[in-house]
Amino acid sequence: MMGKTYIRFTQRYGDGLMLKNFFRKQKRKTTIKKEYSDSIIPFVNDIVDILQIERVYVQLVDCLYNTEGQVMAQVNLQEDELPKDAQYCGGYYFDEKNTIILPRKYCMPSDDYSTTTFVDLTTAELLFGLAHELRHVWQHTYHMDKYYQTNAVNFEIVDDKAEIDADAFALSFVFSNKTSFSVDDIPHYHTEICLQATIDNGSRWLRAKELTREYDFGDYTKIEKVKTTANYNVINRDILLMKKMGLI
Repeated sequence: MMGKTYIRFTQRYGDGLMLKNFFRKQKRKTTIKKEYSDSIIPFVNDIVDILQIERVYVQLVDCLYNTEGQVMAQVNLQEDELPKDAQYCGGYYFDEKNTIILPRKYCMPSDDYSTTTFVDLTTAELLFGLAHELRHVWQHTYHMDKYYQTNAVNFEIVDDKAEIDADAFALSFVFSNKTSFSVDDIPHYHTEICLQATIDNGSRWLRAKELTREYDFGDYTKIEKVKTTANYNVINRDILLMKKMGLI
């Protein structure tokens, strides 16, 4: 059901949980709304062709989150109307409508997790989220049995096969020879990506390396820099807190 302010979905492929927020209380062509940066569109069409998937409708919203078993979106951010139990998402693939929903904004926690601020995602971060969701389209099209035996929710996404593969594809494409992006272009997602890739014992890095070779995306240099330049003091602190809270 779609309205002027909110979009509500049945739980399906809402994913890309932002773990750092848990402390807060007929050529194949993708249709994208005009507010999408023109610089993104060629990359998206490249991904659609590489994965050999059909056209997908993409809608941008300000905020995307899980609450009470449903995926909700605010077309225009209204922080005072967000539920206290909101778990923010990096994207959502609504397969029944062949639609991908992406948030423009990221809920950034302060260093001590006492406050949060919504910041605008960069072009590279938007592309990362979209590449992740387009990989879910590929999974749904060609390997439904392999990747969707279960529907991972909340912290299950860290070790979920479909989520690992989708994150790895996003890494391998965004930091491939097909783009000029580097680790400096993902200031808000950098720690989040490396946090999940640490908790999963390196499965995302390994899969990204496999996909880089499979799709001939060039060498692994830019991905390696994403991995090695993260703030692991913060990441290890967050992992310790998660363990103490029984979340992992």
